[in-house]
Amino acid sequence: MFLFLISALAILELPCALVIGFIVEEPVAATKVTVFNNGPLRIEGDFEMVDQEGKAFGLGGRTSITLCRCGLSGNEPFCDGTHKRQNFVSPVSARDLPCVPKA
Repeated sequence: MFLFLISALAILELPCALVIGFIVEEPVAATKVTVFNNGPLRIEGDFEMVDQEGKAFGLGGRTSITLCRCGLSGNEPFCDGTHKRQNFVSPVSARDLPCVPKA
């Protein structure tokens, strides 16, 4: 019966609903981060970018951006392609991070 209630609420497309003491939230849109060999980080999807003080960058409606990894961009933190002219080398392969220790 509990599963039926959750399914019924999902059909109603409620952003958040209280069901027998549990909060059921609709899933957040996916965000994808791609690390390019010898290049930038590309972020795509639904995201917000803020500085260390929490002030949001105005992204002009963009749903994808590239962030500099070489430290040489004239438009940091965004990539301007300088890594290509400076022969930035930093190959990356996906790997698993160690598990977070339990407190």
